[in-house]
Amino acid sequence: MRTIGHAGAVNNDGGLPVMAEGAGEADGAGEAGGFAETGDGDRRGWWRVLGSAVVAGLVFGPVDLAVQKLLPYPFADLGNSMAVWALGAFLFGAWVGTGRLRPIAGAATFNLVAVESYYLAATLVQHDAIGNLWATSTLLFLFAAVVAGLVFGLGGALARSGPGWQRLVGAALPGAVFLAEAGIRFTQGHGDPDAGYRRDRFEDALMYAIIALVLGLVIGRGARGRWQGLAVSVTLAVPGFVALKLFVGGSA
Repeated sequence: MRTIGHAGAVNNDGGLPVMAEGAGEADGAGEAGGFAETGDGDRRGWWRVLGSAVVAGLVFGPVDLAVQKLLPYPFADLGNSMAVWALGAFLFGAWVGTGRLRPIAGAATFNLVAVESYYLAATLVQHDAIGNLWATSTLLFLFAAVVAGLVFGLGGALARSGPGWQRLVGAALPGAVFLAEAGIRFTQGHGDPDAGYRRDRFEDALMYAIIALVLGLVIGRGARGRWQGLAVSVTLAVPGFVALKLFVGGSA
């Protein structure tokens, strides 16, 4: 059974959070980087949030399948990544921007719809069994989608508008989950007798670690905020690795 993953969302007027020029006022005036703080989330009501989540999920599932089938290795592996799906929930929460319940509900809805649209696309494109939409393994992925919506949807909103340490922790979550998945890929290859398989898993681990570093530098605010965020990402990656290890074992 494949493990699955997500990325996602849209543009500025209802899309990805704007990258601020000099948005580091909370961490020091004139420090550029991070998500812009705006009041846009206050205008994004429940119907807009949930409707956008459904549309984004319907798009994301087939795109994820296309990534697996069309991109060369190792990039195709990103379509099979739990961290990418978590990043999608984070970005959706950051798009919502404020509040607590709306980012969580929107991100969870996005992931739930994306899981089912992924399996539906697999049925239509590569003739997988339609029963995959309600198989036991899929129910496990749907449960994980809700958890990811809770943790990463909220994290995205906190990275956008949370106070103090909450913003720091929220912004560190994407890097943490990519580091955790890097650890999973490394341990999958470590000790395997197949040299080609070991090399592939180690290349995967390096790719995920590089993405974690890039995310920390992009999302963080100012030089100090970026390095603090990376340190928090490394710390959070430890329980994240344990959680992913348990999930991979349970879904194998």
